[in-house]
Amino acid sequence: MVVDLPFLPSAVSRARAVVRQAGSHLPGPVVDDAELLASELVSNAVVHGAPDVRLTVTAHPDALDVGVRDGSSVLPRVSPGPASADAAHGRGLRIVQRLAQNWGVAPSASGNGKTVWFRLEAGPGSGPTARRAPATTDREGTP
Repeated sequence: MVVDLPFLPSAVSRARAVVRQAGSHLPGPVVDDAELLASELVSNAVVHGAPDVRLTVTAHPDALDVGVRDGSSVLPRVSPGPASADAAHGRGLRIVQRLAQNWGVAPSASGNGKTVWFRLEAGPGSGPTARRAPATTDREGTP
């Protein structure tokens, strides 16, 4: 499922609805995590990225792949050190890193934009011990 989102904060709620629909066959906690992570990525795209924002959600029998593309070629990075208690930013990618089985950044082939993606899996092997380090791919889109 591919959805073009407005370059507005309201895009976050639309993204959550799309993820919830695409993952309706998965256990509730997996879908809740997918909604949270999609919210973080769309929010980052709107706050730190550039138009246009596109959400891609691919449902598998036991997983969801989610990608958020925006028009900025600036690659996001996990903030070093812990975010202060009153910081407004700096937690999003840490949350993605903690909850997703895999995630990464794929710069667009044209050099104009990037996709930040993650995979959430249900069932055996989906706990925190199955988490892997982020991967940067050399192709546009989700893994």
